[in-house]
Amino acid sequence: MDPFVSSLVAHEGALWVAAAQADAVLRVDPDTEEVVATIPVGQAPTEVVVGGGAVWTADQESRTVTRIDPATNRMAATISFDAIVRDVAAGDEDVWVLHHSSNVISRVDVVTNEVVGAVELPFFPTDIAVAEDGSVWIVSGVDGTLTRMDLES
Repeated sequence: MDPFVSSLVAHEGALWVAAAQADAVLRVDPDTEEVVATIPVGQAPTEVVVGGGAVWTADQESRTVTRIDPATNRMAATISFDAIVRDVAAGDEDVWVLHHSSNVISRVDVVTNEVVGAVELPFFPTDIAVAEDGSVWIVSGVDGTLTRMDLES
């Protein structure tokens, strides 16, 4: 296994592992601990999450987010950004993307795989999560805040 694994998530009987040095996501069978698929993604995947029926990676060096179809173990889409992608969080309808050294987060529609908006925050976000109810939460390690985003405004 890639010595530079940076993230993993369990989903549908598999472990999905971001392998930064290999520019890939590894699908691992948790029963056998064997890599059953290696899926090429963008450069230096740093985060892997599940949502909207797919596996998603934040590919830092290529400034992309990659969508993987877990049924086929293949890359289904690549979404490009102007800024370095730092982190990604996924819900049933949207994927949220944090950018390195930026207070802007981007929103990607999981049906169209297109960026449908961006939000400029009054603070520097360091992590993001989507709760089971679809609410989006952002933390800033810089000033110690935890904020629930108002998706209606």
